[in-house]
Amino acid sequence: MAHLGLAIGLNRNRHPDAMNGLSRVEAECRRRTFWCAYTLDAYLSAALGRPRSFHDEDIDAQLPACVEDEELATEQIDPPTTSRGQSIMLAPVAHIK
Repeated sequence: MAHLGLAIGLNRNRHPDAMNGLSRVEAECRRRTFWCAYTLDAYLSAALGRPRSFHDEDIDAQLPACVEDEELATEQIDPPTTSRGQSIMLAPVAHIK
């Protein structure tokens, strides 16, 4: 899993741009996927006593945005329209940190 993530460049910070064909939603999904794999790699490495597959010096991906899934639009990430409390994404981002 880690090697596939590295091979397709999930660890690299790619900005959404019409020129490279990457929408904001795709960029956010790439970030969330990478950081999930990173966290899983850290836990499994510790539990199994194995070296980590991801090395911090190879990572420049931004942390996921603290927005809800339903707030992701095809062209832009909209801010919350109503005050519903804290975002569910605060927990995964804090866990990554």
